Amino acid sequence: MSFLGVNTRDDPSMAAAFLPEVGVTYPQVVDVDGELLDTTRVRGLPVTLAVDAEGRIVDRVIGEVSADDGQAAEPAH
Repeated sequence: MSFLGVNTRDDPSMAAAFLPEVGVTYPQVVDVDGELLDTTRVRGLPVTLAVDAEGRIVDRVIGEVSADDGQAAEPAH
């Protein structure tokens, strides 16, 4: 499993300064216009999306997910 953080409608420099303060170490991108947020129809932040190899959203968890909860975003087989 890999993680990519998407900071939505944030100032890129402010997001880059904030993330190390809270211990975020996985890669991050900034969706300044909120296009990804609109496309995925996310209703609340933070949200964790599980995306399959074809780019389909197969699961979502709205709310904070800790390292201990990381498997919560894995779809059931």
